[in-house]
Amino acid sequence: MWSGNVTITKTYSNNNITVTASGKAGTSNNFNVNPGSVDHFTFSTISSPQTAGNAFSITITAEDANNNVVTNFTGTVTLSDNTGTLTPTTSGNFLSGQWTGNVTITKKQNDVVITATNDGANGQSNSFNVQAAELDHFIISNISNQSA
Repeated sequence: MWSGNVTITKTYSNNNITVTASGKAGTSNNFNVNPGSVDHFTFSTISSPQTAGNAFSITITAEDANNNVVTNFTGTVTLSDNTGTLTPTTSGNFLSGQWTGNVTITKKQNDVVITATNDGANGQSNSFNVQAAELDHFIISNISNQSA
């Protein structure tokens, strides 16, 4: 008889362990492997370029140290970027460990990265560019009478 510990790093429902040796086999009872606590956040790829002032969708996933989705995370994250113009600065509540929402950046800049943080856990998006929006209109101030 062998007794010891086994490490399983991926979540799975109705898991079991089967051992075979010397023509003999044994199978454990079924058990679930649940995710650990939130260790970091991952972003789905953000396409480049985005346009300043135009909202675009991002998806953020809460993951444990073994990259399993932490499905019971329903909190929010603080959002920031390296332009300092990202809105909103707080996500909505995560659902089943994931949040998808619209954000807007109003400054043209290359190599923009969005960061999500919550209680010591954080994550960063891929780097992407934000291009200037197309010209919308001109504003001409009143001109006083001029001499020729």
